Amino acid sequence: MAHTFALNGGQHEVWLSRAPSGYLLHIGEHSVAVALATRGEHVHELLVGDHSERIYVAVRGDEVHVHLDGEAHTLRYTRPRPFRVRPCRAR
Repeated sequence: MAHTFALNGGQHEVWLSRAPSGYLLHIGEHSVAVALATRGEHVHELLVGDHSERIYVAVRGDEVHVHLDGEAHTLRYTRPRPFRVRPCRAR
């Protein structure tokens, strides 16, 4: 299922799919391997492609507060967006 999040005043539609090594995050026409590993209470390691960052996360209802690289961000879950499968055409 795809989701829409509000971040920095904009709406962002994203979705995750399974991959052999974990998950792929899809944003528009682009995708990247992602993982989130717990390292302690509210402390996680976010892996995006070959890059990793220590992040701090707190969840309150539909809001996810993330402290990353010295800056605080709030993601707000706004609505699910159903995944639509396009029918295949016979050749």
